[in-house]
Amino acid sequence: MQTYLPHHLRVVIGQLRVSSHQLEIERGRSRGVPREERWCPVCQTEVESEEHFVIRCPTYLDLRAQFQIEESFQLCMTMGDQRRLGCFLTAAYERRERSLQYIHQPRVSTQQTITQFFQRVELHQRGPSIGLTLHQAEAQRARRRPRMGGYRRPRLYQEDVSRIRIAYDHMMEHRCTTTP
Repeated sequence: MQTYLPHHLRVVIGQLRVSSHQLEIERGRSRGVPREERWCPVCQTEVESEEHFVIRCPTYLDLRAQFQIEESFQLCMTMGDQRRLGCFLTAAYERRERSLQYIHQPRVSTQQTITQFFQRVELHQRGPSIGLTLHQAEAQRARRRPRMGGYRRPRLYQEDVSRIRIAYDHMMEHRCTTTP
């Protein structure tokens, strides 16, 4: 904390520390995917947690060597020069985004049926299943909080707005005359 860090490096380190990032461990949690199914979309070897992303993912091996990232996640997060960690995270996030853009390019023609699409995905898939099954989607929908019906926010009419303005002006005038 005694070293000056540019704003973008402070942000990227802070996001990693408070789990406000786009790694699969958090994205899957918000979608209700079980923890053991939140695989790394880049390497497909294990769950994409913060520790996997920074220390173990083979995709960023050369970046770890370039920025001299420690072997332990705890040492990495407490190392003296946080600038190296911030630069590593920035470069790793950029590489992750580029590789995910390549992976998620549309490969399905619009003439295919939904069944054909899912059969194709199952044939070429290396890791855990992507997306939700119909049963999982129905279960998530059932767990949603029902919307509150019948309530609408009251709308202010022109007379109400003018009365509020007059009262505010009167209050401000009274305040100005009483303040020495």
